[in-house]
This record gives sequence, C-alpha cells and structure tokens, in this order.
Amino acid sequence: MGPPTPPPPCSPPSEAPRREPSGPTAPAEATVRRVLQRVDGDALDAAIGSWLPARDPHRPGPAKNPGGQQRRSLAVDGKTVRGARRTDGTQVHLLAAMTATGLVTAQREVGAKANEITVFRPMLAEHDLTDTVVTFDALHSQTTHARLLVEEKNAHYIAVLKANQPLLHQHLKQLPWRDVPLVGKTRATGPPLLTARCTAPAGRRIPLPPVMRRGHARVPRGHLPSG
Repeated sequence: MGPPTPPPPCSPPSEAPRREPSGPTAPAEATVRRVLQRVDGDALDAAIGSWLPARDPHRPGPAKNPGGQQRRSLAVDGKTVRGARRTDGTQVHLLAAMTATGLVTAQREVGAKANEITVFRPMLAEHDLTDTVVTFDALHSQTTHARLLVEEKNAHYIAVLKANQPLLHQHLKQLPWRDVPLVGKTRATGPPLLTARCTAPAGRRIPLPPVMRRGHARVPRGHLPSG
C-alpha cells in the first residue's frame, strides 16, 4: 500500500459561504413585529413628542401677548384608529395633541374600559404649555381640565360648552352676550357655531367663574340669545 492520501485543502476564508449580508438590509417582518409588540407605546409617544417640536422649523417662539406676538396653539382630539384592533378585538382609540403646523406633540392610547377624559392630564403632564392656547371639544370641557391648564400649566383654552355641563351652560346663557363683541364665526357640516370672546368692551368685566376667566367660550348657535 502506498502512503495515505492527504485531505483536500481547506477553502480560503474569502471563498467560504457568507451568512451575513454584505451591506445594510431590512430586518425580517417577524423581527419588526416582535420589537413593536414589546415597545411601551405611551413611552414612545412621549419621547417622540418631546423630540419633534424642537425640530419644527415653523415653531413660534415663546409668545408674549402684550408685545403683540401670536400665541402658540395646541388642538386636542381623539380618534379611533382604522384597521387597528387589540387582541380582544376592541378597536384602538388615541387621544392626541397637535400644533398649528401639524405636528403631533403628545399622544396616548385610551384603554378599552376608559375614556378620553382620564387620558387628558397624563398626556399633557410633561409638556410646557405656558401661554399656549389649548382647544378641545365638549367632552373635555371639564373643570379639572380647565384647572390643569390655567392653574398648573399657565395656559389658555377654548372650550366648547354643551349640556354635558348643565350648570355652567346655564350660567353662560344668562350672561349679557349683547354686550360682548363677536370676534369670529365658524361654520361646519353640523350645526353652525358662533365663537365669542368672554370679555366685555370698554373695560367692563363679565362675571365668569374663576376657572373660566382665562378661557374663551364656544357655544352652539341655538343656545345664544338672538339679536
């Protein structure tokens, strides 16, 4: 017998099969899905909401109304996310705050067994709203919300007042609206609304409740006196 046959030479490392991509590549769908499932949605919304405003090229500076500068504005509204459902089959509902330039600076998910009212405070808790005008619909025309904005956040607000606040609604109906200048009118697809500033001309004061004195009232036309 002759000498044993030597084993074939090993392939150079450069010729070995590659298991890693040679350049950037998108992660697999399963990887993206698992990561998103483990992310705290409220924490992610808070992080993005605090990061975006500083990068808004149209963001106005701190408003000082005595100098005539326009105040910043923030619109709060809730929407049900179309096509998104929880594991129990319920639809996902979000409450969000958006600037006049279209940036969503705050957002929270409303639990299936909760409502938007319970999410209003935690959504705005970490935001600087000094001298900002916050708008919202009739659902959020709550005393607790008004106190949060005026007493804690040093902000202003525009409230839509309907029969869900019967005492305040009745109080506003009894105010001398004929003495209040109409500063704007809004028409939508629903019943037309009138917007009135809650301050009287010539230095006269309208006797609003304390928490209402830094807000504006927006009342459906049918609830304002004619004339």
